[in-house]
Amino acid sequence: MKKSERKTEIKKRAYQYAKTGDHINWLSIEHTLRSIDGFSEARTELDDRFVRQEIDTLCNMATSSEESSRRKEFSQWIDQIIEKIAPQISSRGLILRRLSTDDAIFVEGPTYSLVIRRRFGCSKLESAKSVDSGTSTRYGFDFESVHLDKDFDAFTEEDTVELIVMLGNKANSVVRRI
Repeated sequence: MKKSERKTEIKKRAYQYAKTGDHINWLSIEHTLRSIDGFSEARTELDDRFVRQEIDTLCNMATSSEESSRRKEFSQWIDQIIEKIAPQISSRGLILRRLSTDDAIFVEGPTYSLVIRRRFGCSKLESAKSVDSGTSTRYGFDFESVHLDKDFDAFTEEDTVELIVMLGNKANSVVRRI
């Protein structure tokens, strides 16, 4: 990995780790980045007062009882919804599974992949798609679609299937343009 890519990856992971609820502050995250992830330069890359404050704020939010409760409820919701909608989704030729690393629903179609997860700090769902460009690589996920009309626990089985089909149709229209 190039030096600039490593810098970007360090900051990306630092912010991701801050949202997990597993770290109490930036120092804990820096330790993880250096000792577990192998980024010896993490101390230098996180040596910015603004970045450290931002990470500490995210850590405080993530370790709050409210956010911990939402994480637990969402994890249970994922298990229930996947169990209920798996037959409907697989009958459409799609693969449905849980992403345990991100507590998210992953759907793989013939030319695209979808991820549906809970937006950090609230109970709203957000989604992203990755489209097969016709080569062996896929574009990365970019979480832009936020479904603000209701909280995740208000999404029924039918709503979730409808959301997956709608996102799949949008992804297919992108594939046709490529």
